[in-house]
Amino acid sequence: MIIPLKLAALERALHKEYPLSRVYLVGGFVRDQLMKRASGDLDALVTGVPRDALEKTLARRGDVRLVGKTFGVYKWTPEKTDTIDIALPRSEYGWGTGGRRDVTVQSDHTLPIEDDLQRRDFTVNAICYDIHEKRY
Repeated sequence: MIIPLKLAALERALHKEYPLSRVYLVGGFVRDQLMKRASGDLDALVTGVPRDALEKTLARRGDVRLVGKTFGVYKWTPEKTDTIDIALPRSEYGWGTGGRRDVTVQSDHTLPIEDDLQRRDFTVNAICYDIHEKRY
């Protein structure tokens, strides 16, 4: 797996301060790497780092915008690189009856990666790559 340098540096910085933290590549980038294709679709998921600490760490390393407060999603643009979507793990609970169901969404930095992946569709979107452990 080819890890973008800025994302690898972010992982090291977070892991140094939060030893149990993990940064995972998810979504289209993982798919494209598995298919040996170039990808501009870079999404990462960070566990084990509180939201405010993650936001401060991202801001020290580039421009950061919270684009989905409920979803815990940031647009992070490190210096001289493309934007990376960074998310906290989240759970989604459907409720209601009949043909229309509402969904309650909650981001939670303590949520295990497996719980976040379970909410995703059963495709390559449910595959992640652990940058620290260097494994899928």
